[in-house]
Amino acid sequence: MIFSPQQGNPEVMRTPEPLPHEAERLKSLFQQELLDTPQEPELDRIVNLAARLFQVKIVLISLVDDCRQWFKAKVGLGANETPRNISFCGHAIREVDIFEIPDTLADERFCDNPLVTGAPYIRFYAGYPIRSGDGYPLGTLCLIDEQPRTLTATERELLQMLAHQVEDVLRLRRSLKQKQNKIKLLTVQVQSLDQSNRLKDQLLAVLSHDLRSPLISFRSVMELLAAQDLEPEELKILIPEVCKKFDQTEIKVMQMLQWAQQQLQTQTVPIEPIRVEAIADHVLPWCQDCAQQKDVTLEVEMEPQLQVLGNLELIGVVLRNLLGNAVKYSRHGETITLFARQSDQYVELGVRDTGLGMKPETLKKIRSHSYQLSAPGTDNEKGTGLGLLLCQTYLNQMGTALEIESRWTEGSTFSFPLAIAPSV
Repeated sequence: MIFSPQQGNPEVMRTPEPLPHEAERLKSLFQQELLDTPQEPELDRIVNLAARLFQVKIVLISLVDDCRQWFKAKVGLGANETPRNISFCGHAIREVDIFEIPDTLADERFCDNPLVTGAPYIRFYAGYPIRSGDGYPLGTLCLIDEQPRTLTATERELLQMLAHQVEDVLRLRRSLKQKQNKIKLLTVQVQSLDQSNRLKDQLLAVLSHDLRSPLISFRSVMELLAAQDLEPEELKILIPEVCKKFDQTEIKVMQMLQWAQQQLQTQTVPIEPIRVEAIADHVLPWCQDCAQQKDVTLEVEMEPQLQVLGNLELIGVVLRNLLGNAVKYSRHGETITLFARQSDQYVELGVRDTGLGMKPETLKKIRSHSYQLSAPGTDNEKGTGLGLLLCQTYLNQMGTALEIESRWTEGSTFSFPLAIAPSV
């Protein structure tokens, strides 16, 4: 469509109006993942070719969002974007064919436009809409010059051909992006499967090592009972020890079954908004008695009114395990802190202690998920060696992972990030 003074006095339309399906158009534009991305050689070559072919000062591939037009590729213009309300391309995306202004000073809609009266002093404009694969206009391939002119029929055809070439490049780009995302997803799935297999091997190693000792003890006691070689006083000593080992074995087996059940579950873990204060209320009562027995102080540092996306039960299991470990490896009179702090679009939840900490070689093994027997606590408390494996499994189900920092004799911090819940 060409507007010229010879056509009479067209309706004044200084500010581009939204399109009838503007919300759908913007959704399509954002899905392309084009806005504010680096320059790309394929598109740069098209605008450079157009500048030489049409002998114009400025050529743009312009993308029009809700409040601006942003230039994906450009020749002859320093700016990266301009407001939509003074844009020419905001008008051009409403057209089916080329939107052409031979002389802006002779057009009532544009003669006082700041892009006409000031830099870049537009006198000629021609733009062809660039459409997405689903047909929505994303922006334009446009020609701009300081001198009035009118495109010939051949030039109009060439501009249309180049605009279609831009569309082809954008569609190929989107197709490639989708394939790359699928490859990333498959890679994550493979890594998750590998990690699951490693965890399985570690659990089997724990069980094969830790179950053998109590089973041997059970058998020895039973053989002595069968042979009637035990005195009553000896039984009083042996039976509590056997019961203690039985309790430890039962915990190991229950944790192993719990982990196996999580691995076999195929349904998606329900994720919902959770207040961090509710998380603290959910986990702190569980470990208060243990902390009091060792004269360990429990503190809470939580930024107010934070909400995260997660599963309360899984978060509770992880934090209870981390708090239990912190109590186990803290000395009498030390402090443990349950914290929640915002970092960008995430909330970091975790437990910090001032206890024994870990030696660098131990920390390296834990970070790489290498199997290691549970070390005795500061009061010689025993562990199962399965707790952190379970934590990693539960966190993976929520799309996050455990982060560990520790210094020998100074303490440790175990934490994991969760997305901030959107405001309602």
